[in-house]
Amino acid sequence: MQKYINQLLQDIEDVICTRWREYPPHFYQAGIPDPYLIKPKNIVDKPKEEISIEKQMAEMERYTQGDKPQNMYYYFGFSFEQFPPISILNKNQTDKLTNAILRMWAAFNYTASIPEKTPSEIVYPVLCEQMGKPQMLFNNGIIGIEFCNYNPKSCPFSDYCQHEEIVM
Repeated sequence: MQKYINQLLQDIEDVICTRWREYPPHFYQAGIPDPYLIKPKNIVDKPKEEISIEKQMAEMERYTQGDKPQNMYYYFGFSFEQFPPISILNKNQTDKLTNAILRMWAAFNYTASIPEKTPSEIVYPVLCEQMGKPQMLFNNGIIGIEFCNYNPKSCPFSDYCQHEEIVM
């Protein structure tokens, strides 16, 4: 199983590098710190394009005019089946896959709202499920994905979420 995980991690890194070469994450360019936006090795910076409101609006118009969103697996070039179920992963494998997925999300301008100390054993299946849902892909904008609806009974992060602090 470890050999498969290593190959999957390498495949994810390849996707991150390919995306980074074509569309460097612009919030990295803006200097906003993000632990998942570690520049891949051997990536030469392209001249930085100015991120314009016009480009962002053009992408939004595509979405509102009926461009059908695909799931994240489609955009990333993976399928759901390529990501092993949590039940067969050890802690180290889960940690590495969770980190790699979040780095891949960041490379595609997706940012996940996850409570800071949530263990990867809880985060990983939530990310895998979310990747199967339709989502627009923006090259000139950031898509924030919120998992908690501030109802403790339905929060996927249970005791790790600060929903009670936010609601109160």
